[in-house]
Amino acid sequence: MGTAVRVINAAIDDPSMAGPAAAVVAPQGPVPAANAAFLSQEINGSLRNNADVAVGAGNAPNLTMNVNNYTINGDIDFLYSKQKSGDNLGDSEGVSINQFYRVDCTAANAATGATSRVIVVFDCLQKTGEGCTKRTGI
Repeated sequence: MGTAVRVINAAIDDPSMAGPAAAVVAPQGPVPAANAAFLSQEINGSLRNNADVAVGAGNAPNLTMNVNNYTINGDIDFLYSKQKSGDNLGDSEGVSINQFYRVDCTAANAATGATSRVIVVFDCLQKTGEGCTKRTGI
C-alpha cells in the first residue's frame, strides 16, 4: 500500500510521468511501462473507475512487485474528487481538492498457492507534497 501511495503522489506531482515520476516506472519502479500512461490518466481523473483489474481474466496491473516469495499485483482507481471543507471559495489560489482512490493489491505465492488481498481507500490532497490519508469506515 505504501508503494501505491508513492505512485499516486508521484503522478499528482508529475502527471506526464516523464520527469521525477519516471522513477516509479519499470524497469526501476513497480509500474509496468506499458501501463504508465493509463495509470497517469487514472490518477489524475481522466479515467474514472476504470474497469482494469490487477488479477484475473484480462488483468492489467498498475503495480507489479516481488517481495520475498510473493508476487504482488495492484490496481489503483480514481474514484472521485471534492473540494476540501473549510476552503475559501473566493481565494482561487487557496482552494484544495481531495481526490479519493481505491487501491486493490493481491499477493500470491506460486509455490504454495497462498494469496492475500488488501483493498484500501486513500484521500489525497491535490497539492504538491501534501500526501495521502488512509480512509476508514467507507
